[in-house]
Amino acid sequence: MTAELFQLDDERLRLLDRKVDAAEGDGILARWEFGRELLAERVGKQLPKGRLDEVAAAIGKSRAEVTKRLTFASRFTTEHEVRNAITNFDSWFRIVNEALASTAHLSAAKDEWSTPEDLYQILDDEFRFTLDPCSSDLNCKTARHYTMLDDGLAQSWAGEIVFMNPPYSEVDQWMAKALDEGKNGATVVALVPSRTDVGWFWDTARYGEVRLIRGRLHFVDDEGNTGPAPFPSVVVVFGPDREGVHFWDLP
Repeated sequence: MTAELFQLDDERLRLLDRKVDAAEGDGILARWEFGRELLAERVGKQLPKGRLDEVAAAIGKSRAEVTKRLTFASRFTTEHEVRNAITNFDSWFRIVNEALASTAHLSAAKDEWSTPEDLYQILDDEFRFTLDPCSSDLNCKTARHYTMLDDGLAQSWAGEIVFMNPPYSEVDQWMAKALDEGKNGATVVALVPSRTDVGWFWDTARYGEVRLIRGRLHFVDDEGNTGPAPFPSVVVVFGPDREGVHFWDLP
């Protein structure tokens, strides 16, 4: 890329960077758009040598901040995913320290993560699950299950004993569905991030039985990668006569 083209790109990046200081949601979206602009400059999988430092100098930000925006754009590939992240994480700080945390592969760019087998076995011994509505054919926990193509949100869970470890980018929709199905007679056991300060948690979890898990769980993806979650987890049970908060110290 010529110096003249870089100058044009830098001007577009400066314009995007000015949007970052807007309201939190718009600022997060601007960071993503900024990162997408940089991704378009890659040759293969790499930016031209020294480009990150040039961009940081052009906008007056640190190299680390530019790298975070680039990582954000590479993991969240669509605007829909980004808007879900804004809803679920609600701040750039939380996106950086949870969704982009280096200790975990758990991000909205890869939503389907297999539940730790020891935790699932404890829950299955108690509930005897009949349906896994948000899984893949590889990580499903029950014989009866729905994949992304089946769209478990659009299916009825009536009469089922459900285990769900929902996509983290759409956890608000799945928790609303679990609450509704629980009111209609299903038993739904949800393993979700313990984000007690966000709207979906207050709108749904308060109507179920909340089990706060001590420590961090380790998840496994479809390719066998494992790592600790960058956030605490909680089990929420929806259904008849399910309420209260419990501190759950797993074996």
